[in-house]
Amino acid sequence: MTISHILFSIAGVLLLILFGYHFIWGNAAYAALRPERGSEDDEGDKKFTAWLNGRAVFQMGSIDLLLPAALLILMGFKFMEVNVALLSALFFWYLGYALFWLLSILFSKGRKKMDYAKQGQWILFLVVAVLVSVGATKFDAATPNPAGNTAMSTMTTSQNVPTVPQQ
Repeated sequence: MTISHILFSIAGVLLLILFGYHFIWGNAAYAALRPERGSEDDEGDKKFTAWLNGRAVFQMGSIDLLLPAALLILMGFKFMEVNVALLSALFFWYLGYALFWLLSILFSKGRKKMDYAKQGQWILFLVVAVLVSVGATKFDAATPNPAGNTAMSTMTTSQNVPTVPQQ
């Protein structure tokens, strides 16, 4: 196992742990914020509808943690070929999460310095971005994959592209 595969595995396991925490404890914390539902025309119903929409978005975050965790673990343990384009997307995805999380804290009214530590998810997203970036940088495309092909040979698809006859 190369250093790249180890870094991808660590990033994937970290995301898997974050998924578990988010799904179990985060969901319970969000459920505790549930407002009482009122009649369709009153303020209580509007608050409940907004909360319900927020809960759906909250669970989208679960998928944003689970699927990349699975991909990184599969690449890390060599069940899937390392895909540099996918790694680049994951790097920017989690770097973006870290930056936007920080910005949302920065521009929130009533924030305190301790909120940066209390809302420490941005640090974990930054760690994942760094692990993916360093792993991709250290990745040797000539390393054989489990199928016996090199990652580089699977990236060149010219032999699979149909040719257009010359006129």
